[in-house]
Amino acid sequence: MTHDVEPRELPFERMIIHSGTARHAAAPPPRSEALGGLPSLRELLAIMTVSLAVTALLVCGLLSFAYERFYQALGVNPADVGLTFGVAVSRSVGFTVAFAVAVTLVVVAVRLILAAPLRRLRAHAGWTRTFHSTDFALVLGCYVALGLLAIFAAVSVISPVTSYTAKAANAARSGNAVRPLQLYGLPLLAMQAEPAIVQPTSKARTLPGIWDLNDRSVLYLGQAGGVGVLYDAVRGRVVYTPMDLVVLHVKNCAGPAPPPDCVDFTQTSR
Repeated sequence: MTHDVEPRELPFERMIIHSGTARHAAAPPPRSEALGGLPSLRELLAIMTVSLAVTALLVCGLLSFAYERFYQALGVNPADVGLTFGVAVSRSVGFTVAFAVAVTLVVVAVRLILAAPLRRLRAHAGWTRTFHSTDFALVLGCYVALGLLAIFAAVSVISPVTSYTAKAANAARSGNAVRPLQLYGLPLLAMQAEPAIVQPTSKARTLPGIWDLNDRSVLYLGQAGGVGVLYDAVRGRVVYTPMDLVVLHVKNCAGPAPPPDCVDFTQTSR
């Protein structure tokens, strides 16, 4: 009976082994390994979403700081000139999207570079061999370079904005025009102060605060709810006036071809 059992079990076991080997060999490799670390469409969208969310939060915080610093220096609330949070964000959408796309491309490039080294590091048995390997040095160098690049990108955005905001506030207090800031060719800050000549209507004769500005040059900061905000640099005061009581001759300093007296001193002082 022993001779009858052994020949029947051996082929059966051998067949199972061969079948498992064939099945294992025929299994397709993981998608990430087959494509050399290239992310799938879902992963790419996830990276883009995270980059856009983080960039939007940073830009919103920076805009909030810049607007508060500029308008508080003039004694004005940003909402008084029609610069609400939604308007401020909409003016900087192009810059936010472009910055998020750049971050996404950098993340994808780093992932492609580190795909093979990280895969080999996971296959190493011990930390000693891993720590002294060339792959570990490559991964560490890429992470350090990525951190330095993030710091450089943050400084390249924060520094011009803070510098421009301080110079813009000083220029407006001196009665000079302030134009919206474009960073790297994309609109970012929407604050502005445009020279204007005030001509009150006959209805404003009983309002001495407005009538005192007759034929005088002021800075037009904006309006909200039909109330305009003017800054009188000579007397250092802010005048709120209903727009139906005055005629403003505003010089469009924010246009593509501003008048000669719309010199932006925040630009020339750099």
